[in-house]
Amino acid sequence: MTEDNESSTMKILDIDDDMYVKPRTRHGFQYSVHFQWWKRSLGVAALCLGLLCILLLAGIIGMGVNFTGQHYCDESDQLQTSYNNLTKERDQLQTSNNILTKERDQLQTSNNILTKVIDQLQTSNNILTKVIDQLQTSNNILTKERDQLQTSNNILTKERDHHQRETEKLKVKGNLALNGVATQSSLYNNRDASDAIDGKRNTHYEACTHTLKDRNPWWRVDLLNVYRITDVTLTNRGDCCPERLDGAEIRIGNSLENNGINNPRCAVISHIPAGEAHTFQCNEMEGRYVVVVIPGRSEWLTLCELEVHGTPAGNLALNGVATQSSLYNNRDASDAIDGKRNTHYEACTHTLKDRNPWWRVDLLNVYRITDVTLTNRGDCCPERLDGAEIRIGNSLENNGINNPRCAVISHIPAGEAHTFQCNEMEGRYVVVVIPGRSEWLTLCELEVHGTPAGRPCPEGWKTSLSSCYYTTTMIKTWEESRKDCNERGAHLVIINSTEEQTFINGLYGPGNETWIGLTNVDTEGTWKWVDGTPLTTAYWKTGKPSSYLGANQDCVEFFHSSSDPGEWNDEECHKPNNWICTCLACQKLERMRAAAPKLKPISCFNMTRGRLHRNRHKIQEWKQLVSDGNRSLYQVGGGITH
Repeated sequence: MTEDNESSTMKILDIDDDMYVKPRTRHGFQYSVHFQWWKRSLGVAALCLGLLCILLLAGIIGMGVNFTGQHYCDESDQLQTSYNNLTKERDQLQTSNNILTKERDQLQTSNNILTKVIDQLQTSNNILTKVIDQLQTSNNILTKERDQLQTSNNILTKERDHHQRETEKLKVKGNLALNGVATQSSLYNNRDASDAIDGKRNTHYEACTHTLKDRNPWWRVDLLNVYRITDVTLTNRGDCCPERLDGAEIRIGNSLENNGINNPRCAVISHIPAGEAHTFQCNEMEGRYVVVVIPGRSEWLTLCELEVHGTPAGNLALNGVATQSSLYNNRDASDAIDGKRNTHYEACTHTLKDRNPWWRVDLLNVYRITDVTLTNRGDCCPERLDGAEIRIGNSLENNGINNPRCAVISHIPAGEAHTFQCNEMEGRYVVVVIPGRSEWLTLCELEVHGTPAGRPCPEGWKTSLSSCYYTTTMIKTWEESRKDCNERGAHLVIINSTEEQTFINGLYGPGNETWIGLTNVDTEGTWKWVDGTPLTTAYWKTGKPSSYLGANQDCVEFFHSSSDPGEWNDEECHKPNNWICTCLACQKLERMRAAAPKLKPISCFNMTRGRLHRNRHKIQEWKQLVSDGNRSLYQVGGGITH
């Protein structure tokens, strides 16, 4: 080291007296520096301050560590609590989700069901809409028909008044029975039924009819044609027993059912003194047969003379109402039913040159038409009727043209009348139509002949032998079958003739078995029909009735076979079978309606005590008929239900 350096060093060291320089050897020199600052109070303070700082720092660090640990601990607890809460909420939400999912599925199912119901309701609505449209159409048609019927009714009223006046002029004054054929229930001592229609009022026994002491004895005259009977006169026996006729009934009609006894009643004979003749008013009851019967007891029936007065029922068209497809030159449809066969143009009907022209008469009731007579125009054009058709029926569809056909008119010469047989076709309307071309239709006269048809059977019933029959496809016991018939206003079938037995055999195929109205449930071995009448004619199978093996076979079934007339078998009543009902009530009700009195109108100009009395008397007689009819209907079991 240089000298300059050494002096410099020394100079520096001399600055601070407190320094201690430790000797150090360098290049032969030893240098030593010693600092003695700690020996002073400031140094101690600094040292203490440093230590305090270190302690403070350590405390701060410790507090920081402690604070941080506590903070993290608290936060951990909070997080754990939050976690637990969230877990619980999650579980609740999961439960709610499950419930909502289930409700959603239920709502979906309900929605599917409602959708299906809506579709069904829509289908039903469409059907109902269609039905409503059909009903509206039917209503419109019925309204139109009602208006047509009202018009026809007005015409009818006018025509009725006219024909009532004409009827009075045509009244037959003679005794219609003189030309008839008489019969009676039995013959006693050759006192024949014809003795009462020989025109003699001799009242001695030898000049009178006489039956045996029959149950419900009867006498009947066939007038051979249908008449409107105004009155019947009866002459009683003079030498004996006038009381035998007490309670006898006079019945008039066109039916031979039950020997004509079921026809409507004209009068009840309370008493005719010995040898006297009494006249009974019948108010133009219509019929071919006049019957005298003593009902409800066994008696001898004796008549010395019976006289019948009335008007021919003859041409049914006279009381009808006519119409046609059109009107030409005031040649009205009614000109063909005025009772005149005048063949000049001015006395005949005339239409325009229509396509399919038609003429129709409404007979106002249903008849069995035997024949129709047509009179053609005489002064011109007879060929216009060539090819025309006569149609008969009960329908006004297509103006009656669709009814069944009686005949086709090939040709009627000018001015002539031809008769066409209709074989008792049943109908209310007689129509003449020229089909298939345009033509003038002219009729100078149309006459219709036939007999009243009576009330048609209800829908679904079969008609034969003046009665109605109902067949079944179900099976029931005999008592259940009887109840079913009664509820229909009928009864189990009663068979009174071979013709009826044969007809019933054909109602079912071979091998079928059906209940009929025959039983011995009241007294073993005594067979009776359901109306209480005893069995007279039977059609048992060989060896029947037998009560096979001691069974209570108290009811009768009909064995239907391939060969007529079929057979009967006795059977246990609880066995199920088909059954057959017969509706005699239908005819009885019709007879009551037919017998309703035709009262002459009374006004302030023609009211008299006598006319009032006659009308009252007619009403009382008809009430009695209805009362008797109701009793007879209830006797068959079940009464009237419709």
